[in-house]
Amino acid sequence: MNRNRALSLTMLLAFTVVGCISLPDVDSGEPQPPDTEDPTPDAGGPDAGPPDAGGPDAGLPDAGLPDAGNVLCGNGTIDADQGEVCDDWNTSSGDGCRADCRSDETCGNGIRDVAKNEACDDGNTTTEVSCPYGTASCTRCNSTCTQELTLAGYYCGDGITNAPTEACDDGNTTTEDSCPYGTSSCVRCDASCSRALNLTGPYCGDNVQNGAEACDDGNTTTETACSYGTATCSACNSTCTQTVSLAGPYCGDGIRNGPEGCDDGNASACGTCSVTCMQPQSSQATGSMHVVAPADLRDAETFTLDDGLNPALVFEFDKNGQVTAPHIRVDIANLPDPFPEEVANGIAADINIVGSALRIIAEASGDSVLLVHEFAGTFGNRPISESVANTFFTVSGMSGGAGRDCAQGIGCTQDADCQPNLVCKSSRICDLP
Repeated sequence: MNRNRALSLTMLLAFTVVGCISLPDVDSGEPQPPDTEDPTPDAGGPDAGPPDAGGPDAGLPDAGLPDAGNVLCGNGTIDADQGEVCDDWNTSSGDGCRADCRSDETCGNGIRDVAKNEACDDGNTTTEVSCPYGTASCTRCNSTCTQELTLAGYYCGDGITNAPTEACDDGNTTTEDSCPYGTSSCVRCDASCSRALNLTGPYCGDNVQNGAEACDDGNTTTETACSYGTATCSACNSTCTQTVSLAGPYCGDGIRNGPEGCDDGNASACGTCSVTCMQPQSSQATGSMHVVAPADLRDAETFTLDDGLNPALVFEFDKNGQVTAPHIRVDIANLPDPFPEEVANGIAADINIVGSALRIIAEASGDSVLLVHEFAGTFGNRPISESVANTFFTVSGMSGGAGRDCAQGIGCTQDADCQPNLVCKSSRICDLP
């Protein structure tokens, strides 16, 4: 038996035997000690003498204490080593000290006292409005311990930046390494909500096929044609969901576009446009002859012209009235003026009188004869040969003609692109008529 308890029982037994001791009055506001004035033990009760050494006290039952381990609850002394926080001389709850003496039955002591009709007790008398940081949900008690509150709290990953604890909060606890598809740049938060991250992400138009994209050509435009210089190409629509097959303008497509100065339907050097489609090239061949006076020319001397369309013609200077057939006579015997100008006039007249047999037009200018082909084309570029002994008689061959020289099967836009014996068909190809 506990020594303190044995001592208390002994004292009570002594008081009972003497029967003349009365307890002092106690203020009605104080808890009352148990009544022990009845000196007559219950008939048939245990011996009121000293307790059996080491045995239980049969004279005083335990009085129904709820905690059999704390036999001192109700003795009026707060026995802290037994976990007591109060002791009001009884083992009843609801009177300011719970039956086990371990609660003073006040709201805020962290113990729910049912006898005081407490619904809860969270250890304080504050009505909290949220859980502590880091706790998503919790239950707390109101300030009077009469209502249990279900609360929410702030935490990393709730999508709300809670300063100063957090530097950022993107609604999760994952450290992302890129933005979601469709977002070129973004700011995200690390897993601990302590650092903001500046990230980039894939999107339609970044020139990289990713995500659900079918293609990505580096922009968000639905192209309708290839860029200049590309005949065919594949492009992507504006949403990167479909590949589109396109055609584009280029030198040789027969349409002047882009930087072109012309387009004759081919990318060859022939035709009315240059190989790069930058320069028109339809022109007539030209040439010239510098002549001398009649006295400086000999009978039967010649010069030969070729228009590239007809057989070449030989012109023969005549002083005796005899010309070798089929040469064309240039009469210099009966010129009224013995100067070179008259020779130039005579040559020009004899060339022009030939007509369609020679498609070269001649014009005298002083002591020179200027020659121009009737048609544009490279075929007019022909040399002029001569057999005049006088070195002051000089010739400059026909040159500078351009166009009209594309062969059969070459692209064209007009007859002037094709060789003289060909025409530009509706298929835009040089062919036989």
